[in-house]
Amino acid sequence: MMWLLTQLKLQSKHQILMLQLRKQILMLQSKQQKLTLKLRQQRKLLKLRQQKLMLQSKLMLQSKQQILMMQLKQQKLLLKLRQQKLMLQSKLMLQSKQQKLMLKLRQQKLMLQSKLMLQSKQQKLMVQLRQ
Repeated sequence: MMWLLTQLKLQSKHQILMLQLRKQILMLQSKQQKLTLKLRQQRKLLKLRQQKLMLQSKLMLQSKQQILMMQLKQQKLLLKLRQQKLMLQSKLMLQSKQQKLMLKLRQQKLMLQSKLMLQSKQQKLMVQLRQ
């Protein structure tokens, strides 16, 4: 009988130990699941952060490109305006030269006309004197 009691006690201790072991295993499995879940979340967060950084860098590049394109357009416009200004200045210079020449020609024409009038008067006087 004693032996049976010892066997029962041993069996009971064994069952208790087995239950404790199962409990510890379940707790460890639960911790492992929580850690696995946390690790997955951290990986997702890391991936999202990387995507965010990639997008930010792309946006910065696009912004820089747009700024450079705007600067290039402005430079082209400035160059075009300078060319137009130079063309206008050259036209104005030509017009001024033409006007000066025209004025000089008018003065010469007036001088010639006055000389011709004087000559004509002189000739008339000469003809009158001869008569």
